[in-house]
Amino acid sequence: MRKTILIGDVPVPLKATAGTMIRYRNWFGRDLLSDLKKIPTKYELGDDSITEDAFGVIARLLYTMARQADSSVPDDLVDWLDQFDSFPIEDFGEEVINFWASSLKSTSEQKNV
Repeated sequence: MRKTILIGDVPVPLKATAGTMIRYRNWFGRDLLSDLKKIPTKYELGDDSITEDAFGVIARLLYTMARQADSSVPDDLVDWLDQFDSFPIEDFGEEVINFWASSLKSTSEQKNV
């Protein structure tokens, strides 16, 4: 699956596949599902729910999918993050997680056998 989101005024192409979780583990040495359990389900401006853990998980997931979509994305997460003047995670965090999760769902109807 492919999608483009805007972070500030920067368009970021994303790709979510069956390999996303494996790449996340390989690149960061962390389990994506375990990491996702650490973040709240809703983001609001001024809300203290956006913790350092939540920021890290969403940034790593976003970077993984951006790197899958675009081979020119730098090998270093911090170098990639440096391109953004702002990183309003409350504006796109939930969208990023939902996009990844939708890649795990079947697109065909189950047949009775």
